[in-house]
Amino acid sequence: MSIGINHAHIFMGRESAAVRVSSKSTTPTYVHVSLHETGGKGEHPVQPDAQVSLAVTPGKFELAGGASRLVKLIPLDRSKEPGTERRFRLIFEEVAGPDGSQPQDRGVTWACVVSYRPENLSGDPDAPLESVVSADPPHLTLRNPSPCFAGVEEFRVNGKAVEDFEHRTITPGGEISCEATVEAGASLTWRYRTSEGREHTGTATA
Repeated sequence: MSIGINHAHIFMGRESAAVRVSSKSTTPTYVHVSLHETGGKGEHPVQPDAQVSLAVTPGKFELAGGASRLVKLIPLDRSKEPGTERRFRLIFEEVAGPDGSQPQDRGVTWACVVSYRPENLSGDPDAPLESVVSADPPHLTLRNPSPCFAGVEEFRVNGKAVEDFEHRTITPGGEISCEATVEAGASLTWRYRTSEGREHTGTATA
């Protein structure tokens, strides 16, 4: 691998953030940087004219052998931001040089997840997850009323893990569900984290 990055996940608020890109090669490396938005509608590249409140600079650069460089993410006009947290992937790819030289790791990309939280959220960022049990058809649902992402780490029914819910991310205002028969009176417990790393727990009785 010819380059490396120093972050796998960045949480952003009003301040700028940066990712350090380091060369692991002895020769020059040419790097292209792109921003992709992820979420409930899948992943798509952010176009230059899109209404996104983040700027990435530089978008392309030469990295000398053994050198490193900071790529900055800068908040722009925040007055038009949606009231929910947004999630992006900052993708680094080695590309051909101006002399036509081909990259050492052609087709290989490195990515950093960027969680970007606006100042004026449309709801309570600490609103707890809500569980819903349906009998007909038998379904178990976990809803996220918060305007922020929630990463479910564990969900149990009477102490037994529900694997369909573990290590799943729920988008702002979204939900996840699975087929499950839950008896009345069963104990439900779950644990999740928000983007800035805070852990939360919840309990309910079916």
